[in-house]
Amino acid sequence: MNDNYKVGLYGQSLFNSSDIKKNYRDAILIASSRFNIVFLFTVHVDEHGNFGYGRGPLLVGDQLNPELKHLPSLLKVLRAGSVETVLFSIGSADAADWSHIKDLCNDPTEKQNLLNRFALLARLLDLDGFDFDLEVSNYDEYTDTVVELTNSLSKLGKGIITYCPYQASDFWIGCLARVYEKNNTQLVRWLNLQIYGGADAKQWIQDIRQYPKPLGISDADTFVVPGYSTQSSTPSEVTEALSVLPVKGAFIWNAEGTLNAPHVPRMFAKGINDGLNRGTTFLGIGTDGSVRRWFNGAWEEHALFKGWTLKMLAIDNPGNYWCVSTQSNVGKWDGSNWIDQPKMDHWTLRMLAFDLEGNIWCVGTENNIGKWDPNQEAWIDQKALNQNATIDSIAFGPDGTLYALGTFMSTKAVRAWNGDPNSGKGGWSGTRLAGGWTLKAFFLDADSQAWAVGISGNVGKLVGDNYVDQPEFSGFTLNWLMSPI
Repeated sequence: MNDNYKVGLYGQSLFNSSDIKKNYRDAILIASSRFNIVFLFTVHVDEHGNFGYGRGPLLVGDQLNPELKHLPSLLKVLRAGSVETVLFSIGSADAADWSHIKDLCNDPTEKQNLLNRFALLARLLDLDGFDFDLEVSNYDEYTDTVVELTNSLSKLGKGIITYCPYQASDFWIGCLARVYEKNNTQLVRWLNLQIYGGADAKQWIQDIRQYPKPLGISDADTFVVPGYSTQSSTPSEVTEALSVLPVKGAFIWNAEGTLNAPHVPRMFAKGINDGLNRGTTFLGIGTDGSVRRWFNGAWEEHALFKGWTLKMLAIDNPGNYWCVSTQSNVGKWDGSNWIDQPKMDHWTLRMLAFDLEGNIWCVGTENNIGKWDPNQEAWIDQKALNQNATIDSIAFGPDGTLYALGTFMSTKAVRAWNGDPNSGKGGWSGTRLAGGWTLKAFFLDADSQAWAVGISGNVGKLVGDNYVDQPEFSGFTLNWLMSPI
């Protein structure tokens, strides 16, 4: 994942279910998705300045509502994964939140009480900042309120303020001009533009560039972050829409549409990244141990990942690359070099994989599955998974299912573990993922499409019950294939 891309997910009443297990499951799915920004939607503000969220109050006195006591720990789960930034949205359509905020700000005492509540919220949840969602018919009456709140809330958390418009570009860009004029710097980091609300990203970029007053925005392409709804766009349609825009980020509305079949968060994050990457769809390792990327219809030498000769590559949930070298060293990419992980070398490894919770799994050269125990700093043999099986490689599907390529009771196959691999309860069951080929490697992309490297180093795509050779990927004889996102 390109760290410069903004890959955002709005979560309406996120983690506000009375089912704590569902909240935790949702947190794991998002943490492992490679979304790097999450917006908690939304803070409702009543006429007395009280905050609401989802099913009830957000704050009770100087603490979170006891029904939301789990929220800080779930945000920590997000941050332990791919999520780097957490913002709380303020307001929404068809609500009087901003009218209440405007009235409260007209009274100095009430305004200070309101700002104190926002400061308390930022502290209790360790927020990075706030997102403004103002949707009214009389925008011009809110300019002072938006500008004042931008100035005040930019002092909280990491000071990140974003706006979330879909219309009234003159109003919103006018607010940006006022913020810049007052501070001699632009406090608003970017615009989350509601494409699903009818906004045109190219037009907003042009409007920003041509605005007659200084805005303090050096790159309008980066400043405008378009958003797509799960109700009107599939992951592939998001990819297609972004592939023709000059932007450096995008967001998805709404998390609930990604937390259930047929799509999961990782699919939409991949849809964004594929569109922003504009052509990079695979990374491959050749029989010579070199890494190439499939870009715009051809294999080209990868600019990174030099210095080691590799067996395989893997990506952890935050988006960091790991490898196993041909000497069976485990390496983690630091942005410039492979950093050896010597404590992981007490097994001789074939490959690594990461589950949705971020646990590290491996297959050793003795064809057994291991799981890394960070407390013991050791690989732990997973005896239940290895019983009556000789494992060549493993992969986790986007829904968390563990798959293994190997020999099971003398039959070469790809099978799925039909229980919780962490507990060892369950067993291997048949799948169609072997696809009639003798495989070197296989993986499932974020859309659950199976791909494979055949014994001759060619690429196959599973169609029905069989892999179909993909001759367009010829010209580079492969040992390993993976999606970069």
